[in-house]
Amino acid sequence: MANDDRNNFVPEDLLINIAQRSSCPEDYYRLSAVCKSWNLAASEAAASLEEFVIDQKPWWLLLRGFPTTTPMLLLAEEVAPEDAEDFNLASYDYSKNSVGSSRGLYSLSLNKTYNIELPEAAGKLILSTSKGWLLTLGRDLQIHLLHPLFRYQVSLPPMLTFPRQYEYNKSITPEDDSAYFISKVAMSSRLLKEKADVTQPPIVMTVYGSLDSLGFARLGDKVWTDVNVNSNSFHDIVYYRENFYAVNSAGDVYVCCIDGDDEIYNNEKCGFRGEKIASIKINNVCNRKFYLVEPLSGSGLLLIVRYFRFRHLQKRHRVVTKYRTTEFAVWRLDLDFYDSACIRLCTLIKENNLGAEAIFVGRASSLSVPSSDTIKPNSIYFTDDNWKYFTCLGGGHDMGIFNMERRTIEPHYQGKSIHCISPPLWYI
Repeated sequence: MANDDRNNFVPEDLLINIAQRSSCPEDYYRLSAVCKSWNLAASEAAASLEEFVIDQKPWWLLLRGFPTTTPMLLLAEEVAPEDAEDFNLASYDYSKNSVGSSRGLYSLSLNKTYNIELPEAAGKLILSTSKGWLLTLGRDLQIHLLHPLFRYQVSLPPMLTFPRQYEYNKSITPEDDSAYFISKVAMSSRLLKEKADVTQPPIVMTVYGSLDSLGFARLGDKVWTDVNVNSNSFHDIVYYRENFYAVNSAGDVYVCCIDGDDEIYNNEKCGFRGEKIASIKINNVCNRKFYLVEPLSGSGLLLIVRYFRFRHLQKRHRVVTKYRTTEFAVWRLDLDFYDSACIRLCTLIKENNLGAEAIFVGRASSLSVPSSDTIKPNSIYFTDDNWKYFTCLGGGHDMGIFNMERRTIEPHYQGKSIHCISPPLWYI
């Protein structure tokens, strides 16, 4: 169709109806790019959905968001240059050094980058939930769920309400610590099953704090609640069959029970909210990271192990650490439940072939998607999430596609996108 409103004979009401039926961001962007009237129809369709969510607040619609057919790469925001030799994260104000309010959203399927206005995310730590929503945390210590396409925000309890806050010394304030306070987030999706059941809002669980602990909140809560698992140093969390599962730095997998009376769980005599169901012992504990993901085929969960190679270089009066991903290993967790004895058993099986699916890991919730013309089968797509080393050179260098059969790595994004707080991550 010609890019001219004079050649557009589609009624406005029909255009808006078409836009409201868009099933993925790619469709939405294609429609808005045709001409001015089509772009206006797409904006009005987005506004009508936002108004419906705000006024009626159906949790199932809020969770549904705007699903993608393929994960997209949310690129880092542009920031004013800083002297790398004298860089100090504690004194660097990302909200003031942000350049503009737009962000790039790269489509793997179209090999194209779209620019979206997203001032709500400027200068903030960003994570992705895999439900079409982002989690943002700024120096004001406020936490939100943010829909990047409709720019709609949902408030979560603020940072200082997490139960395991440690004392801040004089050199690091809570505002400075917010730059790396939360490292992972996952959302429940059980309310999608029954649209009429809106009595229990969805649950958000995070890995947070200096100990990488687990905390959760229901939408509408005023404070975060401790998951109270007999472990710390968690790497990843996933929601699977009405339970959250978490894996720590030792390769221990826990199932977390967060339903029930909080007073009972807070009583030390009654035990913890979670129990260990599996453990995988691997050497070189400092050079790998774990992920949990629900596969498309079969039951149970996949435990993904990501291996790194590190180089420590002396730069003036400090050490700069460089790293890169070298390979992945995959284990399948076949879960068996015995309700009568309340015992959970888990069998670990080494997996050498992912078949016709691909795994996406990084600072977003891990996800498995079917392969296609643009998504390679039997592969793991990864972004940079070695956040403890972002302050050296920035994050975003370590991204690519790992082929399980050939054991090789190739890039999925040819450009450069670097940031010391929020490098590129998957928008799913």
